[in-house]
Amino acid sequence: MRHDSDAPTYPQRRPQSVGSASPRRPTMELVWKAMADSATVFGVHVPPASDGILVHGGLDITRLTLRGDTVWSVSGADIFTGEFSVTGQWVRAHDFEDREYLFDVRTGRAASG
Repeated sequence: MRHDSDAPTYPQRRPQSVGSASPRRPTMELVWKAMADSATVFGVHVPPASDGILVHGGLDITRLTLRGDTVWSVSGADIFTGEFSVTGQWVRAHDFEDREYLFDVRTGRAASG
């Protein structure tokens, strides 16, 4: 008979965050951090207008301000493990099943059509 105390324990998965350290300060002090995805972060991108940060997460694509505030966050039908690009006003992402998503950089709204 197996008891709960015999069950293996696994470390809890920590949410992934993105932060900003200020290069002007010799201490590289953490200025802010924000939770961008509850699973993992594949990449951090700067949109064409350089007025924010786009985070390519496994479960979400998130746009943050330069102060770390969330502007928008979108999810897909599956995890975003495929191609990812930012061109012009569009964020293009592919999920695990190779479905393509096209989101407006400023609003996060999906392209119609």
